[in-house]
Amino acid sequence: MQNWFERAIIAQASKLWRRDLRKIPDMAALELVQLRNAALDWRGALDDFIRRADSRILRSKLRHSGFQKPADVDWAWRPELWSSAIAPTGVASARSETPLGQEVRLFHDCKMADLTIKQFRNLRHIDLAPFGCMLEVFQFNGSYLSLAITLPQKATPGFKTGHVVELEAIIESERPLKTLARLNIKHGPNVEQIIREFSNDDKVSSVGFDLGYLMLNENRIEEIWLDFIFETLQMNQIKIRDLTFYRRPRSGF
Repeated sequence: MQNWFERAIIAQASKLWRRDLRKIPDMAALELVQLRNAALDWRGALDDFIRRADSRILRSKLRHSGFQKPADVDWAWRPELWSSAIAPTGVASARSETPLGQEVRLFHDCKMADLTIKQFRNLRHIDLAPFGCMLEVFQFNGSYLSLAITLPQKATPGFKTGHVVELEAIIESERPLKTLARLNIKHGPNVEQIIREFSNDDKVSSVGFDLGYLMLNENRIEEIWLDFIFETLQMNQIKIRDLTFYRRPRSGF
């Protein structure tokens, strides 16, 4: 850990570079060349430090990316996009049905969508998930945009009408944003759905889906997926910093 003297040196160096930046219009050419070369040396060292620090922080988050299941939870899951590195990490001018990893797919009805979807590293000390998902939307004249997240096939037999499914996420946006979360359960030829509105306040928010209200054939569940449906998209940046699912018994079961 840095002591006060080392922190003071770094602060002084930053102060000197900012001072020299203001003096550039009045500098002699030779002095400017010398300072530029020195700045390149500093930039090389700083870029190397940032790269190594990011790698170390990421490795630490990956080691601790597991999360504690509450005592009453019988199943918990953080999708791949938020728990491990994927390739490719992003797609520009993303078309409808663009996949991001094995479990997430983008859907929209905009023919000329100027938008990017990508995975990014969570480097804040408060972030529990090592990765996040970012949508950057510029021009968008479609009527909807959604992210479909497919739950693991091996988990589907465990879902019963005696369960409540909780979705917990951290969503940030540059502009006010309305987000709907729709849980879909396919059983035989039918699909049961529950829709909840999700808040976007840069904090951990959660919604619950009570399966007890569904006409569900538990023995024929084939697929479960969640749709994140976004409104007010144009000229907006959306970051989903974390996303986890929890399944717990309903009260009284």
